[in-house]
Amino acid sequence: RQTNDWTITEGRDVAVDPHAPDHVYLALPDGVAVSRDRAQTWTRQENGLPDRGKYTQTIKVDRSQAGRVLAGCETGIYLTEDGAQSWRRVLPTTDTVDDIEQSFHDPKTWIAVTQSAGAWMSHDGGATWTKLDGVPSEHTLYNVTFDPHNPQRIAIGGWDAGVLTSEDGGKTW
Repeated sequence: RQTNDWTITEGRDVAVDPHAPDHVYLALPDGVAVSRDRAQTWTRQENGLPDRGKYTQTIKVDRSQAGRVLAGCETGIYLTEDGAQSWRRVLPTTDTVDDIEQSFHDPKTWIAVTQSAGAWMSHDGGATWTKLDGVPSEHTLYNVTFDPHNPQRIAIGGWDAGVLTSEDGGKTW
């Protein structure tokens, strides 16, 4: 059954907190909505997101800590550590963050891809980010994934960039 109304539409991405399965996070074209009752009801939780630039393309829950969520927006990556009560920007960008993924092997390692600001990696749970050398910034990057069997293999897919792979944890592509 449909549990949202006209104020919460066009969900871009959805994530369930594995440590608090009643909590569901929804990326929206105009922000973030959260349910604390298994998606039966929704509320906007946007304290700390910008008034302009909060288009949210992707949302991911940190599997190592309840209430810790990263949102990829048109102005960067935002982090909450309190179940979306407040957000803070941890990576400013001028282009939409299209995908964020957490390593299967090291929960502190995250990677993000953008419309035209390249790819970024974090080794501290998403608190700080470093741009990945060798990944083109002039192409839209849509998706990124870590190989679940090989901790050094990462793949990125994008428009006109094709598929980029790294066999050394993102050092070379």
